[in-house]
Amino acid sequence: MRFIFLTAILALSLCASGVVSPFIQSENGFGAKTFSGSLIAAKDGKIIHRIYAQEGIATFGEVIGYKTIAPLKPLEAKIATLGGETLNAYAALDMGAIAPNIYLRLEATSGGIEKLFTLERGARVGDLLVAIEGAKGVSVNGAGELVVTTAKGDAAFTKPVAYQLIGGKKQPVEVAYKVSASGYGFRLGKYDPRHGVIIDPLMAATYTGGAARDGINAVIVDRESKSVYVAGVTDS
Repeated sequence: MRFIFLTAILALSLCASGVVSPFIQSENGFGAKTFSGSLIAAKDGKIIHRIYAQEGIATFGEVIGYKTIAPLKPLEAKIATLGGETLNAYAALDMGAIAPNIYLRLEATSGGIEKLFTLERGARVGDLLVAIEGAKGVSVNGAGELVVTTAKGDAAFTKPVAYQLIGGKKQPVEVAYKVSASGYGFRLGKYDPRHGVIIDPLMAATYTGGAARDGINAVIVDRESKSVYVAGVTDS
């Protein structure tokens, strides 16, 4: 179905917070748009991805097993739907512990959506295992990216980075994906065991449009109300 969409966003609030793609609460969890499609942090402990692939939209899930989702950093910006709803937007989600001494947090930033795994002191990186549902296989390419192969084509996650915060400074740690038949984990290089480690695979994101083909016909900025109006068409 094609229909006209009109979205009003308090643009200055988003810019001031450095957020490009906020998390929007829904009945199933919290969703966000990415350059390659969309994702939803579902209430059942899975992150569901819908990604534009070679032969259509690939849908698969990361089974992480978090028990709670706590929205953080509420934005002044509100998302207004054509149905008259006003939806709250957030810059971060805290999923709490996903394994002993391992915590997950999602951050929406100007560079995209960051999936932050925090391994506190005493955590074992081998306990950080993520199963992939709805895919034919998982591999690592020559660029160090995680490639998820689906019936619609391949989708890739960025090469991860890892670091420790020691004395207020970031100390880089070597990290790489470690894949199995059912999912992935991580392999870490040398690090200081007296301090925790943060692993950060980045998911680039933007927030305009839906989960299918979209087009923008006009953009109007109302400086008095500090709103941006985007008009166009969508197949979503």
